[in-house]
Amino acid sequence: MNSLVQKIFEFCDYKNIGNSDLQLFKSNTIDDFWLVYSGEPEFFDYETQAKLLSQCKELCQDKPLEKNLNLLCLWKVNEINKNVTARLHYLEEDLYFFKKHVLYFTTKEYTALSAQLDSLNLRQLITEQLVNPSTFACYKENKACTWEPLLYRIAIKLTFLPISLEAGGELTELYSSHNQRLSTKGGLALLDDIVQKMDEQVVFGEPENIINYINQSMVDML
Repeated sequence: MNSLVQKIFEFCDYKNIGNSDLQLFKSNTIDDFWLVYSGEPEFFDYETQAKLLSQCKELCQDKPLEKNLNLLCLWKVNEINKNVTARLHYLEEDLYFFKKHVLYFTTKEYTALSAQLDSLNLRQLITEQLVNPSTFACYKENKACTWEPLLYRIAIKLTFLPISLEAGGELTELYSSHNQRLSTKGGLALLDDIVQKMDEQVVFGEPENIINYINQSMVDML
């Protein structure tokens, strides 16, 4: 998973300014920094976070670093259940040191997503497929051992990913309209739950109905 994530950062014009111990990415265009670390959410207690932040500052002396530093926790799980969701909320809602994003995945999900790169290039996978209605429908159904849920999970956590403006208009509007709201109060972690509760009428309805549904759901859940 580390390798795929690194390729995504590089595709989006980020460079790795870390070392053999830390993966630290810096955008070439904006003040945005991401520390990528593998482990369970409970690993990141305050002492560990303070140590990681200090190490990041040693690697990068840019003044905007501390206010614009994200932590991406790559968490491999055996299965996805309510316990996983509860544990990631605990970390993502912690406001100290970093803006935190937990990307959880199973081995089967990662293998299936990686297999897509046998026939698609990375740009096609993370832009075109992301706004493909059939891909979104599979994500909604959340079938076992498919790659679609992980693709959308990546897009939710990596908030800098480009969303195509030429296709999938309802998803483009959804992402741009909710980017700020979903980046606060652990909102990113709730988007999966909201989408899973959509019925078919909402998913394939008018864009404004999707937006209204998300708006109301976020109000209710936050």
